[in-house]
Formats: sequence, C-alpha cells, structure tokens
Amino acid sequence: ILMPVRSHGTGPDSIQILNPTGSLIWKKLESPTRLDAVVAAVVAEFEVGEAQALADVEAFLETLAKAGLVREA
Repeated sequence: ILMPVRSHGTGPDSIQILNPTGSLIWKKLESPTRLDAVVAAVVAEFEVGEAQALADVEAFLETLAKAGLVREA
C-alpha cells in the first residue's frame, strides 16, 4: 500500500494498493531507472509480451505521477 505523505486531498484516490506487477515496478523505481529497464523486468517476471508490458508500465507510472508519487528525472 502506498500513501502519499503530502496529498492534495484525502480519500481512496490518495491511496495506491499495489498488485504484484505494481509492486515490481515500484521496487524498480527505488533508484532512478530507465523505462526500458522497468519494462524488461515486467516481461522477465510475468508472462506478458513487451508491448503489453510497456502499456501497463506507462499507465501505472501515469497513475503514480498524478498522485505525486513519482516524477520523471
């Protein structure tokens, strides 16, 4: 579960509950990393093609960015 310390609001939209894919992505983001490295990790860990992994990772990163939990370096 991710909960931002500083939030523009409260409620269920400010809390992120991670599934196994989200947890893997979050772990990869512990230090600055490239998008292609995150996608490769998802492909290697789960039975998913690269195109689907890329779409999933981008969508998840967008959700995290909107919540103020990540930013592009």
